[in-house]
Amino acid sequence: MPSRFAHPRWVPWLIAAALLIRLASLTVPRAVRSYVALGQPRNDRTTTMIARFEQIAGDLPAGTTIGYATAAHASTTEFARRYGVARYAVAPLALDATDQHAFVLADFDDDPALLMYVQRHGGVLRSHPNLGVGIIERENARR
Repeated sequence: MPSRFAHPRWVPWLIAAALLIRLASLTVPRAVRSYVALGQPRNDRTTTMIARFEQIAGDLPAGTTIGYATAAHASTTEFARRYGVARYAVAPLALDATDQHAFVLADFDDDPALLMYVQRHGGVLRSHPNLGVGIIERENARR
């Protein structure tokens, strides 16, 4: 007795269904696309910025609130982007958007800008893991 699925009338439908399943597995919805490649190395700007802060989180005890300093003005999109990336990268530390703390995360584009900030605002550069990034300890700031 022949199978009812082997009937010539079902063959085009089976082929179409197989093609749709294959096509669906090749296309990924836009909302999910960024999660699909989580295990693959990325070289975008945000990933590069996060890598700049990798060693900072271990330099201070968890639960510490530190300040944040950068050359970007606080009302700009550049500041918001840099501050957001820094908050993500140094978690579980609490990062405040002002630099009025005993410890300040300095996020500048290069070392001369970082050193100029240290000279202008006082303090000691305690950690300097990457170009333009450092932890500054300030004596005269709130604890």
